[in-house]
Amino acid sequence: MLGWVDGSTARAAAVVAEASAVTADAVAVVSPPPPRPWPALHRRARPRLAVAARRWELWRLERAVARGLGADRDADLARRYLIVELRSYVARDGRLPVEFDALVREELGPLLEEDA
Repeated sequence: MLGWVDGSTARAAAVVAEASAVTADAVAVVSPPPPRPWPALHRRARPRLAVAARRWELWRLERAVARGLGADRDADLARRYLIVELRSYVARDGRLPVEFDALVREELGPLLEEDA
């Protein structure tokens, strides 16, 4: 009886060793391709000047957007929508809070060169 257990154990060990060798070969052959790098985001770099934050008057922003209409329809629509959304944050004096300065400069910057 012991001879049979030892014999079957030896055969089982040989089968396991053979299977692991085949698996190691298969893993070496089927390796995943290297990951593709993310595409670089190209933004136009604009020099940043040290400008004090300001409270923008909504009517000036509306006038600047109206002056800049026509170049890009999608951008025009986005700018007009931004003006509509900013109306809910305007104070009684017609100005936006200082916290909106960065947003206004980022979204409407090229149109505000004359007003800045």
